[in-house]
Amino acid sequence: MKHTNKLTSILAAYANSKAARFHMPGHKGMLPKNSSVASVSGMDITELSFSDNLHDPHGVIVQVEANCADTFGCYRSFLLVNGSTAGMLAMLLALGRGKRILMGRDCHKSAIAGAALSGATVTPLYPEYADGRFGVVSPVNIRQAFAKNSYDAIVLTYPNYYGMCFDIEQVADIVHSHGALLLIDSAHGAHNCFSHSFTAPTNLADIYVTSLHKTLPAMTQCAVLNVSERAKHLCKRIQASLRLVQTSSPSYILMSSIGESITIGASYDWNAHKNRLRAYRERINAIEGVCIPDYSAQNSVYETDELRLCISLLDTDGYSAMRHLEENDIYIEMADLNTLVLITSPCDPDEWYERLIQALKTLPATKAPAYLPNVPDTQTYPLDFGTAMLGEYERMPLENALGRTAAQPIGVYPPGNAVILPSETITGEAIVYLSKTRNLGGSVFGIDDGEVYCTKPIIDI
Repeated sequence: MKHTNKLTSILAAYANSKAARFHMPGHKGMLPKNSSVASVSGMDITELSFSDNLHDPHGVIVQVEANCADTFGCYRSFLLVNGSTAGMLAMLLALGRGKRILMGRDCHKSAIAGAALSGATVTPLYPEYADGRFGVVSPVNIRQAFAKNSYDAIVLTYPNYYGMCFDIEQVADIVHSHGALLLIDSAHGAHNCFSHSFTAPTNLADIYVTSLHKTLPAMTQCAVLNVSERAKHLCKRIQASLRLVQTSSPSYILMSSIGESITIGASYDWNAHKNRLRAYRERINAIEGVCIPDYSAQNSVYETDELRLCISLLDTDGYSAMRHLEENDIYIEMADLNTLVLITSPCDPDEWYERLIQALKTLPATKAPAYLPNVPDTQTYPLDFGTAMLGEYERMPLENALGRTAAQPIGVYPPGNAVILPSETITGEAIVYLSKTRNLGGSVFGIDDGEVYCTKPIIDI
């Protein structure tokens, strides 16, 4: 799987030329040498006669897309320069207005936004719990949901932030037997095309989005939207939807980075990295007060991503532990109330893991709180995200919002999953959990200056 990246070559040639640049961007490739981006500014150009157009590609961008499609084994790939968020929005908009969607409750907030903008009605599907937190959806529950109602599509996360995966082959069989589309948020799974760390969604998902920048050597915001042979009839609608949600001035540096990342990613020794992680897992599990759980042995978790390092904390909360690591110049992807999540790569020096192990041995002892609130499945479904999010709302302190209807998703970021979905009732358990997370130093979304957005009540006259 060896690809040449003509886009990078074209950009480099233009950067090294003495062309008169009477076009955007305004720096004209002439940034001073002490600028943080001076080294790549010459490649930062706009749509020119030779550089193609992301929204109507016929030249070098087509080649980058073809290389991505070959790498991910799909019918068509679309380049995303606004991250996987743009891909999630586009795939839901491409379905058309007012569709019926079954959606995993552990979905990213971008899936919620896509459903709102497309006017879809959504029935949330609860994942089973694994290690005290949301795990993955059960094929049994998916089969039961389709037996009760018909849906146009189902939106699921695979793998999730903790590397947990459901049985995608079984789920695909269920979904397709009911004539529905399987849409996958695989933002955290781009590396699998090289590492084979879990079952690939290729030829199983109809459309799936993946963030190259999360686990491959791509710059932030680089992602790809992949379409299977089964869903090729939606390609034109997807392209039209992408024109709605992606910038009309896409970064050529990011598009070049997408092409470079799959070329470089193919050159890594992923097996050596997996073997290295297995050895480090054993050493981390030997440290008192921490452990790396085997999620694949719990509930409906079918397999886990071997390259995701999730460290459960027995004697301290995750945010205190993260601050301790940062004091030792170690910065991780995320923490929750009792877990540290580390994204690994073949690029990682061994010295980083040695430093991590030493820091874990000196973690401060604080009480590790319970992970998730008990979210009662007593809401009224399906949900109309669009009416709640795009209608009239009022703001109020979180602690005063008990029993009110949420006008925005509210949750913890990362991982970006909503504890309360738009048009759901704000519960006491959610208020306690969100307040506890904020007090410990966690980051939340849907709360501005301590206030949440609630729909305005209808007043009968």
